[in-house]
Amino acid sequence: MNRARRWTLPLLLALALGGCIDSQLLQRDPTIGQFYTLDTERLRLCQGSSVLCHDLVIVAYSRTVLPEVEKIYGAEVRGPNYPLSFARLLMNPPGGEYQPSAVGSDSRYLRLPANELTDTAWRALERTRKQPYE
Repeated sequence: MNRARRWTLPLLLALALGGCIDSQLLQRDPTIGQFYTLDTERLRLCQGSSVLCHDLVIVAYSRTVLPEVEKIYGAEVRGPNYPLSFARLLMNPPGGEYQPSAVGSDSRYLRLPANELTDTAWRALERTRKQPYE
């Protein structure tokens, strides 16, 4: 029992400091707010080149926030594969409002500009992620 107490405080401090460091690094990342990165293989949308990401899979579980995205893009996110449909909407906006650019040579990662459309999609993903906890 003495051994457990000896490791508890250092472990808690390490976890607390780790959380602070991560949030500080995210705040300092100059790419946040400039663009989004879409991982077309894992279907993840990230802010800039940071690790602040959302899995597109969550739209399959909570489609209540999609109408806002569908309205601004002027297209519908359809099943049965909602995450893939959502990714395709981000990659190919129907109105041609922006053109994604490949990051690297394999086109797995696409850079999407931060604008009204992509910001709306990001906020929808955030709300979808938070819904089960509200």
